[in-house]
Amino acid sequence: MLLPFLLAIDSFLAAFAIGILPLPARRKYQTCLLFGICDGLATLVSLRLNSGAAQGIVPANPWLAPISICVWLLFVGFLAYRIVANRRVGPLTLSLLPVILAIDNLLSSPPSGANLPVALMPIAVAFFSCGFGILGLTIGVVVEGRMSRAFSIGVGLVLLGLVPILL
Repeated sequence: MLLPFLLAIDSFLAAFAIGILPLPARRKYQTCLLFGICDGLATLVSLRLNSGAAQGIVPANPWLAPISICVWLLFVGFLAYRIVANRRVGPLTLSLLPVILAIDNLLSSPPSGANLPVALMPIAVAFFSCGFGILGLTIGVVVEGRMSRAFSIGVGLVLLGLVPILL
C-alpha cells in the first residue's frame, strides 16, 4: 500500500502549487482529476510491461532524468509566462501537467510482496493521486486567499518547478 501513496505525492505538491496560482477554479479541479487518470494509466502501462520500464530505460540512458527535468522546467517557465502576462492558460496547457508528472509512474517498477493485488494497483494509484491532488488544491486555495497575487505566483511557480526535483 506504500507504493500508491509514494507515487501520488507529486500530485499533492503540484496541486498545492496550482491552488496557489491565480487560475480558473474549474481548470484546477479538472487538472486534479487528470492527475488520477494519468497516474492510473501510467501505472497500468508499467504493469503491462511486466518488469517496469525503469529497469530497462533508465540504466541504459543516464541522460533521461536530467533531460526530463529540463523539459519540466521549460514547461513551468511557459506556464509562468502565461500567468504573469495575464494571458489565458488554456485547457491543453494545464492538461500537459498531469501527463508529464505521470512519467514517474510509468518508470516505477512493479510492486513485490505488496498487500494490494497487482491488478488493483492502477486503481489505487488513480484514487490516491486524485485524492491527494484535491487535498493539495484545497490547501493551496486557502493559502492563496491570504497572499498577495505577486507572492502567490512566485511561491506557486517555485513549488511547481521543484516537484520533479524533490521527488
